[in-house]
Amino acid sequence: MNKKFKVGDTVKLKEEFNHIWRHAIHGKTLLVVEEGADPSDSTIAEFTLEHFPEHFDLVPTPFKVGDVVRLKESVRGTWFKGYFDKDLMIVANNLLFTRGDPKIHVGNVNKHYKDFYLVKAKPTEHKHATLIKLWADGASIQELVNGKFWVDCVPDWTLDKQFRVKEEGADISTIIKLLKNPEILAVVQEAVQPYLKD
Repeated sequence: MNKKFKVGDTVKLKEEFNHIWRHAIHGKTLLVVEEGADPSDSTIAEFTLEHFPEHFDLVPTPFKVGDVVRLKESVRGTWFKGYFDKDLMIVANNLLFTRGDPKIHVGNVNKHYKDFYLVKAKPTEHKHATLIKLWADGASIQELVNGKFWVDCVPDWTLDKQFRVKEEGADISTIIKLLKNPEILAVVQEAVQPYLKD
């Protein structure tokens, strides 16, 4: 199954598939809900969409989980009064919130996004965030040069560059030190001798 949509998304049926689906959802923005949620003409179950993802388009919304929003004054009276004059954190879980709890489910915001305005966007994590944390903990970092060579570096974490944690392995100086040991050199010479013969 192609899981194209998730709970909390808003979708719309493509007109070319109107003849297949019930008339009540034609042209409507539908909130994606969990299987078993109370059905309505403005919702559709995630499970159903998994079987027919090509029949629907995602309706983009300006908010995401982690954003902080407020209700517009113009919609006062259409929402529970405890939600007004508060910064509301958009969350993904479907827990029941107590009245006045400064959280709101992503599905409610996405379905009625025109009723809200953004107070604070969720910070976007840096592209190299994981590597930066590893570097801070002492990992050696390499940068990809000319799209071919990984080179040891002091990273500047530029977004258009590629970095990685240096792979474990002996560098050339370590190999030279090992070969200076007569016993190790003898073993290596014996191992490669058959390949040196014509």
